[in-house]
Amino acid sequence: MDFMNLEAKKWMNLVGLLWIQVFTGTNFDFSAYSTTLKQVLQISQVQLNNLAVASDLGKVFGWISGYAMRRMPLWSVLLTATSMGLVGYGLQWFIITERLSSNYWQVYLLCLLAGNSICWFNTIGFVLCIQNFATRKAMALGISTSYNALTAAVFALIVNAIVLSSETIYLLLNALIPLIICSIVLTFIQEIPSRENSIDERAIFIILNIIAMALGVYLLPIDFFSFNSTLSYKLYAIGMVLLLLAPLCIPATVHVCTSREKNDNNSRIQGYYSRIPDDNDNGGLDNGFHSRGEDTDLQENERALVREASEDCSGQSSIRLNWAQPVPALGEEHNIFQLLRSVDFWLYFFMYLFGASLGLTYSNNLGQISESRGFSSSTIFVSLYSSSGFFGRLLSAAPDYSPRGVNVGRPGWMCLALIPMPPSFFYLATTDSAASLYLSTAIIGLCTGFIIATSVSTTPELFGTNSFGVNHNILVANIPLGTLLFGYMAALIYDYNAQKMDLEDKLGIMVVCMGVKCYRLTFIIWGCICVVALILNCILLIRSRRLYKN
Repeated sequence: MDFMNLEAKKWMNLVGLLWIQVFTGTNFDFSAYSTTLKQVLQISQVQLNNLAVASDLGKVFGWISGYAMRRMPLWSVLLTATSMGLVGYGLQWFIITERLSSNYWQVYLLCLLAGNSICWFNTIGFVLCIQNFATRKAMALGISTSYNALTAAVFALIVNAIVLSSETIYLLLNALIPLIICSIVLTFIQEIPSRENSIDERAIFIILNIIAMALGVYLLPIDFFSFNSTLSYKLYAIGMVLLLLAPLCIPATVHVCTSREKNDNNSRIQGYYSRIPDDNDNGGLDNGFHSRGEDTDLQENERALVREASEDCSGQSSIRLNWAQPVPALGEEHNIFQLLRSVDFWLYFFMYLFGASLGLTYSNNLGQISESRGFSSSTIFVSLYSSSGFFGRLLSAAPDYSPRGVNVGRPGWMCLALIPMPPSFFYLATTDSAASLYLSTAIIGLCTGFIIATSVSTTPELFGTNSFGVNHNILVANIPLGTLLFGYMAALIYDYNAQKMDLEDKLGIMVVCMGVKCYRLTFIIWGCICVVALILNCILLIRSRRLYKN
C-alpha cells in the first residue's frame, strides 16, 4: 500500500480495523457451543457460568494491552492477540470434539487466555481510532465497535455454509479466522501520525454507516429463516463477503481525490513562480538575493496561493485549527485516585454493571435459556442477539450526527437505552411463548450494544482524555464481575429448579431444567436490577447536565 498517500492510508487502516473487529468478537458466540461443552465436561450450570466469567476476565488485564501498544510495534501486538486466541480456542476445540482429554480447570485457563485475546484486539481498535481520527474519534469508535457485535451472526452463516449444523465448529472458527484476517491486515495496517484533514470526514462516516447498516440488514434473515442446503448458505455468504469488501471504495476514492487536489495545487504554485520577474532585471545589484522583507512577502504569497487553490478544489479552506489534541470539553482530567473518589464515576460504574454487564450475562446464558424453552439449538438466538447488538452500537453514533439543539448528552442517550430493558425481562418471566424470547432477545441486545458503544465516548467526556485507557479499563472490569454475580445467581436458581423437577442426567452430574420456571425468578430479579441501573443513570444525567449545557 506504499502507493497510497497518508490520507488514504488512514482510511485503509479503518477498513482493516473493521475486518478485525467483525471476526474477533468471539465472546458473543459462547452460547452457541456452551451446551455441548457442558455435556462433554459433565459439569453443572454453576461451573459453566464460571467458564463464562473466565472468558470475560481478560478485561481485568486490559491495562497490559494498553501498555503493549505504547511499547511494542503494532505487528507484535496483533501477533500476540492472535496467538492467545489460537491456543485458547484451538485447544478447546480439541477438547470439545474429544480429540484431547482435559480437566475442568485446564479448560478454565484456556477460556481465560482466549478471552484476554479479545481485549487486546479491542485495545488495538480503540487506540488506532483515537490516533487517526482525533476530531472524529467518536464516529470512528462507534462504527468500529459496532462491527464487533456481528461476529456471532457472521460465524453462524459460515458454520451453516460448511456443515449446516455443528456447535463445535464455532471454536475452530474462533481460533483460525482471526489469525487469517490479521495476517491479511498486517500487510497494510500501520500507525499514522495525526495530521490536519483536507476532506469532509463526516460525510465519509455517513457512507460507512450506510454500508454497515446494509450488512446488518443482510444478515438478519439468517436469524429467522433457514435454508435446506449448504449451497444456499454458500451463495448467501458471497453477498456477505462483498459487503465486507465494500468499505474499500473509501480509501480508493480518498486517494484519487487527494492526489488530484495535490496535483492542482502544485500546478498553481508552479504557475505563480512562472509569473515572478527575473532577478537579472535588477541590473545585477541583487542578483540571486532578496531582502528579508521580500522573502517574507514571497512566503506569504505562496501560502495564500495554496489556500486559494485548496478553496477552489474542495470548496473550503484546508488551513484549519489544530484539533489533534483538543482540550476536554466536559469535566476535568481524572487520574486513578481522583477517579475512585468521584461520585459521578461510581454512579457510572454501577449503572454500567446493572445495565450493560447484565445484558452480556443474558447473552452468555442464551444456550440454556433457549434449551429450557424447548429449542434444540441456540444458534438463532445467538445470531439475533449479535445482530441487535450491532444495530445498537451503530445507533450509538446518533449524538454525533444529530443537530446541536437535540443534544441531551451521552448519559441522556444511555438513559433512553435502559428504559426498554426491565419490561423485556418481565415479559420473559410472565410468558413462555417463542415470540417473547425472540422479541426480548432483540431488545436486550439492541440496548446493551448501544450502552457499550456509547460508554467508549462517555468516559473521556466525563473524566478526561489523557487517562482514557486506564479509566475505561477500570469501568469495563465490572463485566466479569457482572457475569460472576448475575450468572452465578441464575445458575443456582437453574440447578435448584432442575433438581426439584427430577430431571438429573443419568450419565453424570449435569442437570437439565425444562420450562419457563427455570429462569422466571432470575428474569424478575434481573428486571429489578435494570430498574436500579435506570435510577442511577438518571442521577448521573442530572449531575452532568450542566456540563453538557456549557
